[in-house]
Amino acid sequence: MLLLPGQLSLADQSAEENLAPIAQLCLAGQDCVGTRTGEPAAVAATPEPVAEPAAEPVLVAQADDGFDLQATYQIFCFACHSTGLSGAPRPGDAEAWAPRMEKGREEIIAIMNQGLNAMPPKGLCNTCTDDQLWELSQYMVSLEQ
Repeated sequence: MLLLPGQLSLADQSAEENLAPIAQLCLAGQDCVGTRTGEPAAVAATPEPVAEPAAEPVLVAQADDGFDLQATYQIFCFACHSTGLSGAPRPGDAEAWAPRMEKGREEIIAIMNQGLNAMPPKGLCNTCTDDQLWELSQYMVSLEQ
C-alpha cells in the first residue's frame, strides 16, 4: 500500500476517528465546543435555543401537603438516631428521650431548629415546618427498638 504525504494508514485513520468527539456541547450564549477533527467550525451545528422560563411560576405543593413522616425520618434522621451517633437518642429509647421531652414542645422545636451538638439545624430537613419537626420527634420517641 502506497501512502502519499499527509495520508493516514487505515489503522491510523480508525484510531483518529475513534478518538474524535462524537457530539458538541453548546450552552446558551457560548460558543459550541467539540467539533470533529478536521471539520471547520462553520460546519458545526448551531446550538438549539434554550427554552425560556414560564412567565408564571409553577406552583409546587406545600411541604406539609402529604408530609411523609416515615420517609422524612429515613432521609434526615435515621443515619444518626438509629445508631446513636454522637449521642443522638435512639428511636424508642424511652430513658434517653424522657429528659429531652420534659423540656416541652416549644423547647424541643427550638433545639431542632438550631441543632444541638453534632445535629445540624433542622437535622438538614430545611423544608420541615415546626409542626413537622415536632411530629418527627414524637415519631422517634414512639418507635420500637
